[in-house]
Amino acid sequence: MESQITLSQEELLSIAPDVRQQTREACSSRRVAAGPEPVLVQEDPTDPILPSPYDDSADAMPCRPVESFLNSMPVSFAQASRAPPPGAIVVQDPYEVYLRNLPPGENPVPLRVSLESAAIRAIEGMFGNKARVSCILDSGSAIISMSEGVAHTLGIDYDHRLTIPMQTANGSVTSTLGLARNVPVRFGSIVVYLQIHVIPDAPYDVLLGRPFDVLTSSSVQTNSDGSQTITLYDPNSDLETTIPTLPRIDPEFTRASPDPTHRQNCPSLGFQAGSRI
Repeated sequence: MESQITLSQEELLSIAPDVRQQTREACSSRRVAAGPEPVLVQEDPTDPILPSPYDDSADAMPCRPVESFLNSMPVSFAQASRAPPPGAIVVQDPYEVYLRNLPPGENPVPLRVSLESAAIRAIEGMFGNKARVSCILDSGSAIISMSEGVAHTLGIDYDHRLTIPMQTANGSVTSTLGLARNVPVRFGSIVVYLQIHVIPDAPYDVLLGRPFDVLTSSSVQTNSDGSQTITLYDPNSDLETTIPTLPRIDPEFTRASPDPTHRQNCPSLGFQAGSRI
């Protein structure tokens, strides 16, 4: 029983399913969960030559050792919450691979990346020939809404019987004050009629949600410098207009605000006009 028996790798893997499975896992690449600490992926230099993890047939050709495979690739770091298991191969950053394979003396092409943040865009709408109001573009909203201050300042009436519950970012729920029907608003050279929900204590004046996009068949063109234009179609007149968007500004209306064109303190009304950013 103490005599030694020599087996080839193919024979060993064909009669030992557990060994074959471990070999497959050692050679297979994996996704590693992202985490705060960079971890250098390394491999045990004593690992033997392992057969291909993709072919269990007797004709399978052995693959290179994992160490040799890793050494042939640029070293990469993985953001991981814990060290990856032995044999794990972390997918590398494409730009890092490009830099490491760049011929000597050749300057790399600069990589363009996204901004850390970009300003929310808005357009100005003329409400009933009374005042221009900054309207935030938000295609992620299912409704068009305005602050209570805008409705009260401009004398826009609304039906208080039609309210909907609104959930805020912190999870609390509040109800709208009502629905203003068929509010005429001029954008550029066209006038559209909107169904607008009135919101108490809204952190904006007007928010144009998906119903606005659907009505106007809006098309947004965003440029690399951050500027943006929006093309609007009027289904009632078949007119089309393209207007530039502007960065969002602070709300300019409060519940008891006077004519916003004054933009000054009015002690008799207890209102202080808002200011632009």
